[in-house]
Amino acid sequence: MRGQPWLRLLFVVLIFAALSVPVWRLTHPAPIAAAATPVAAESTPAPTTISLEVEVTFAGPPPTSFQLKEPGQTILQSGDVSGETTARATWHAHLPKEGVDLTFEAHWPDDAEQTAARIRVSFPTGQTVEKTFWARGAMAEILTVPASPGESPSP
Repeated sequence: MRGQPWLRLLFVVLIFAALSVPVWRLTHPAPIAAAATPVAAESTPAPTTISLEVEVTFAGPPPTSFQLKEPGQTILQSGDVSGETTARATWHAHLPKEGVDLTFEAHWPDDAEQTAARIRVSFPTGQTVEKTFWARGAMAEILTVPASPGESPSP
């Protein structure tokens, strides 16, 4: 055997010892010092109140019953159509920064063909949020309205 095995062993041990310091720092971060003054909790800004125009259009005959609502408030319902294929209303919305989920439920007769319902929410700036849903018989869908029409809703 050539060389000194104990020198080779010492060399490997020194390399491992030198590498252990950076590995220790990576795996054991320094403790975070407590703040001297408590950080005030972030206050949630009040939801924005805005008047939006809501329109529900049916591709075929209107359903026997439907309802468009936000949590705690009905925006449009069956009586607002009266045989027409379009229903409109002004919605005084309270929009938090994450937006609002509108629930749309509609019922057609069981023998009705597949039809579509389009929900359009128009902001005063002229921008719109719209979605079309297809169903046969009954539908229950969700439309998310963002606080600002230019931003996509949060998941």
